[in-house]
Parts: sequence; structure tokens; C-alpha cells
Amino acid sequence: MGTFVDAGAAATPTQKSDAYKTIWTSASSPESLFELNFEVTESLGSDGLSSIYTRSNPITTAGAGYGDAAPQANLVADYATGDVRKDLLVQLVKGSETILWNQKYPAAKGPQIDNIKLLRVSELYLTRAEANFRNGTAIGATPQADLDKIRLRAGLASIPVTLDAILKERRVELAYEGQRWFDLLRTGSAVNKSTTTLPANSTPNSTIAATDFRLLARIPLTEVQNNPKITQNFGY
Repeated sequence: MGTFVDAGAAATPTQKSDAYKTIWTSASSPESLFELNFEVTESLGSDGLSSIYTRSNPITTAGAGYGDAAPQANLVADYATGDVRKDLLVQLVKGSETILWNQKYPAAKGPQIDNIKLLRVSELYLTRAEANFRNGTAIGATPQADLDKIRLRAGLASIPVTLDAILKERRVELAYEGQRWFDLLRTGSAVNKSTTTLPANSTPNSTIAATDFRLLARIPLTEVQNNPKITQNFGY
């Protein structure tokens, strides 16, 4: 059973940051309710998440990777001043481009090996906050209390609870964990596609509306050709 990792209200920013990092640097995260376990014998070689996400690794000494999945500028801008979660973003140079890499998968179990965190305690607090807020209820805790728990752990002050505040907190807390796409789809939100990764260059490249057919991928042509009962998705 996962445990919410918190250094305590009296902890210094450094202590809070160090406590938060243990979620990712531990071989099995103390906050995980459900992880996909990987062992050294199942190494993905140079294609593990630690290689895809990072170019070099200041948290562990596991080596260097590609750094191909860098955060967009509009995500970086959502981190408030003093947010300890931003300490997992490290500015480095890839080729001739200055870019940020996140350290949520730092090869904690060995070269290219991390357990994949599928469900964390933090997500449950945010899910309960959103559900209670939408329903006007306080089952288990008030939405304000659950939002505060996540923000205070991150070194941030309490703010009045709103749906937008909860969804923004989900974006920052669960960044790089495979949640954002599904949150955008289920809330009918537009998808901002930016080619930039630093706030200084934050002009978005394009925005795909929630009604755009491209949000649903096309069915492979061979599948459609081999099964006449399959109808190709709209727009393709």
C-alpha cells in the first residue's frame, strides 16, 4: 500500500525537495499503489524511459540518454515559484539547443531500468478532489483539503479550490506519467501543440480543438481492407 511522501509542514524547501525525489529514486516507489515491475534481466537497453526522457542524469550516476521527450513551455510555465516538483527539471544543452529534461525516471534500478508508476497516492487525492468538487460533496475529505495536501507537499501555499485549480494541479503533479492526454480528452479540452520547451520561447505552434478528428487516430489500412465490417474513423 502506497504512502503519501511528505517531509512535514515544518520542513525546509530542500527537505521537501529531497523527500519528493525519493518517489522517483527509490527502486520501488513508496507512493505507488500499482507499479509495472522491471528487473535487470528485462533491460530495455538504450530504449528505457530514462534514456527517452533524459540526456544526462544529475540525480543518479546511471549515464546519459537521448533526451527526446522534453516538456513544453506551457507546462514549464505552470510550475509556481518555489514548487519543489520543478527541481526534477534540469536545464541542459542537447546539440545546440537549450532544453529541459525531467528526472522522474532516473534509472533507479540500474542502467535503463525503472519501475513504471501506474497509480500513485497523489493521483487518488486529486481524483477525489475533482469528483467531490464536481458533485458538491466532501466524501472522505473536502476538495479544498485534498488540493491543499498536494500543494503544501510541493512547498506551495493553499489557494481557493476550483475545478481549474484541481486540473492544473493534476497537470503539474502527474506530468510525464501518461495522464495529460486522457485528462484533455475526458474534459473536452483543446490540445496545445508547441514546438518550444522553455518559457522564453512560449509561442504555441498550433492548437487542436476537442472536436478535431485528429484526436482519434486512423485505423490501419490493412485492418480496414481485411475486414469489410470495419469503418474507417471519420476524417481519414
